Amino acid sequence: MPLTKPRTIAEKLLKIVSDEAGQIPDFRKKSQHDKIVLHDAVMSGLAVMHLKYPSLLAFDQDCVNNPDRLKNLKSMYNVSCVPSDTYLRDLIDPIETRYLRKFFTRLFAFVQRSGRLKQFTYFEEGYLAPIDGTGHFCSGKISCPECCVKARQQKSAILPSVTGLLSGKAGQERSITFNA
Repeated sequence: MPLTKPRTIAEKLLKIVSDEAGQIPDFRKKSQHDKIVLHDAVMSGLAVMHLKYPSLLAFDQDCVNNPDRLKNLKSMYNVSCVPSDTYLRDLIDPIETRYLRKFFTRLFAFVQRSGRLKQFTYFEEGYLAPIDGTGHFCSGKISCPECCVKARQQKSAILPSVTGLLSGKAGQERSITFNA
């Protein structure tokens, strides 16, 4: 954890996620806990998405080849030990979504309390939030019960579902995007 108090909104939001990641119960057997803590895996997964890496392997290779990247992960994301791409997948995949839902609730509450959502209110009743379902990370082998399956000629493509929510208002130059 950084010794200084978070100053920017991004630092505050990352701290909220880090705090929530530390609350997820570790599903592994006690003998496996000493390798990499679950918090580090969750925060590394966030870093992959936040820093827009094209794949877990690219993230893994960058961490191995670039010592400065590790320093940034430790200071920005509070990560002590970065898991390999395969181990990251093995740690994050079994986490139940109910634990991840708390992240969204806390982040939304923070942004709402900060007053940053006031500019997006619609008729003083709530927020206008168009929703769009998108598919990412197409696979022919990996799937879960929530995945969408698209049949193309003789092959099926499995697309994990991602829901994108955009909060905006006519005449505003800015919008807020949420992915769930």
